[in-house]
Amino acid sequence: MVFGIALLGVATMSVIGVPLIIVLMRFLSSDERKRATAVDAELDMPDAPCGLWSESDPQLRDRMGRR
Repeated sequence: MVFGIALLGVATMSVIGVPLIIVLMRFLSSDERKRATAVDAELDMPDAPCGLWSESDPQLRDRMGRR
């Protein structure tokens, strides 16, 4: 009896779980494409500072002695 209930639970989760996982993966995939497009656009901006991030930080630049 317990085995039958467990088997029914597994079958129910398979019927509900597989489509849910497919929908979730499609949503995450489309969200990732949107974020990648936004990041690519930000990286392609021409006014982005060149060089290392530490060179554009005034506190670190002064600490390293670079002007």
